[in-house]
Amino acid sequence: MPAVTFDGQPPRKAGTADLSQLAGKSVIVTGGASGLGEAMVRAFSAAGAFVTIGDIAEERALKLVAELGGEGRVQFVRCNVTVWKDQVQLFKAAMERSPAHCIDVVVGNAGVITQETFEDVANPGDLDPPEPDFTTIHTTLMGNLFTAKLAIHYFQLQPEGPGRDRCLILTASISGYVDHATLPQYSISKWGIRGFMRATRRTLVGKKIRINVLAPWYTRTNILPGQIWDALESQNTPLAKASDVALAAIHLAADPTINGRSFAVLPRELNPDGYVDLGEDDYAEGSSIEVLQRKVLGA
Repeated sequence: MPAVTFDGQPPRKAGTADLSQLAGKSVIVTGGASGLGEAMVRAFSAAGAFVTIGDIAEERALKLVAELGGEGRVQFVRCNVTVWKDQVQLFKAAMERSPAHCIDVVVGNAGVITQETFEDVANPGDLDPPEPDFTTIHTTLMGNLFTAKLAIHYFQLQPEGPGRDRCLILTASISGYVDHATLPQYSISKWGIRGFMRATRRTLVGKKIRINVLAPWYTRTNILPGQIWDALESQNTPLAKASDVALAAIHLAADPTINGRSFAVLPRELNPDGYVDLGEDDYAEGSSIEVLQRKVLGA
């Protein structure tokens, strides 16, 4: 297992990872039955990894397992990411049933978007307003923090050795970098995921764990109704591709030297590679914020 560092790494170029490094790896993907997760499951499986899918969509997941070669290559564990015990069972199954009896890569990808509640007032004269629905935060932020906590725990249970890794990838979003005025809960969740990466990328290296995030642009999946995607396309808004999200994920997983980075997944009209090392989580040397960053770190 290579040494992991964080030293203000330079941006990485798309398409430069050796994907053969994924053969024989054991990978968990939450939210892996559809959308971005499904694309990542397909990509990891095609690269020779054993993949454990955690999802609540059992029928879709079992069809995907059968399509990709059955339990010997891909397995499904029913998992509601907001339930700690479900996630524990997911990790235990991944470790017990993978050919290498270990976990090398964890992709925390589960997420939802529900109706926003902050600015909506059902009855302005009501002195006892109803409790808001924070399902988006519970699933998209807290669910992924459960995943991260368990990844850090289980990574340390397995022996270090050649060909093994301890790679945590969390799906953030471009909404974790820009103002997204109509989706505050979703933005809170994605900024939170980005913040978790920023807060741990310098400390997890001591446990030989590396952490990176994916930041996709609008990518057509079932997280939003079809009419919303149709409206975006009618406005000539270019969309990213789920297959490019998968390419970014397997790049992060295949290069054991990448730590503390964010790969943005963009429309090919904007970036011909489909993804790019965003480079927005480091500060220019000598800038006010960089000086404050060094003070916080005690440097």
